[in-house]
Amino acid sequence: MNSRPGGVEISSLRRRIEALRKRLTPGSGARPVTDRPLGEMALDVDEVIDPASASSDHFCDHFLTLSGFGEDLLFLDLETTGLGAGARIFLAGVLHREGDRFRLRQWYCQDVVEEGQVLRKILAAIEERPTVVTYNGDAFDLPFIERRLRWHGIGRICEGIRSIDLLPLVRKRYRDRWPDCRLVSAEEHL
Repeated sequence: MNSRPGGVEISSLRRRIEALRKRLTPGSGARPVTDRPLGEMALDVDEVIDPASASSDHFCDHFLTLSGFGEDLLFLDLETTGLGAGARIFLAGVLHREGDRFRLRQWYCQDVVEEGQVLRKILAAIEERPTVVTYNGDAFDLPFIERRLRWHGIGRICEGIRSIDLLPLVRKRYRDRWPDCRLVSAEEHL
């Protein structure tokens, strides 16, 4: 078995990275980092997306018509190596609106040093846009970030953060209509 601390298969991580790289199109503004000096992350995507020309891979048509999508909202998602005490972040992404476009940033971290760098980037993004939208973020993402910040000795999530957790809203509306309310189910049905 070829695994990293936290029990994540290296081959599984490589498949996920390759899937992310395939989504990057020339001229999209996304920049995968391949040859990296010490201290730079293996994958650091910073992509500006114009909804008028975005493919359906980026946004569903309904999302693009939301007129109330404010520039102060920060959509946040984490992928972690597990749920236990030794788990860490291996992929984080944030999305926010800039004028009539969206900016997507994703960071892959191979080790705890890179995780510290990602946590600093997440903190900076939250400080710029303190209304954070997640799916199960109140129960998982935000407490996980807090624990990892303490572990790294970096600090805390800024005071005054506002959290919009979509999972309770989806459960309230669809619990009797869907077999479950996992994120993948919401993606399929919405």
